[in-house]
Amino acid sequence: MLHRLAMFKFLRTKLTLLYAALFGVTLILISAAVFSAISSAAQPLNELLVFMRDDEARRRTYG
Repeated sequence: MLHRLAMFKFLRTKLTLLYAALFGVTLILISAAVFSAISSAAQPLNELLVFMRDDEARRRTYG
């Protein structure tokens, strides 16, 4: 009976580690998806800001 209890604890530990790893992988995938969405949404804004900065620099240089 002691052997069965030891196996049960090992299984519980193994399942805990597996679920923790699954949780970690899920968090990484979600954070990658959020980063990708924010990055793609910010790209047009970034291009607009670069254009405005270059336009301002041209106006200062050439009047």
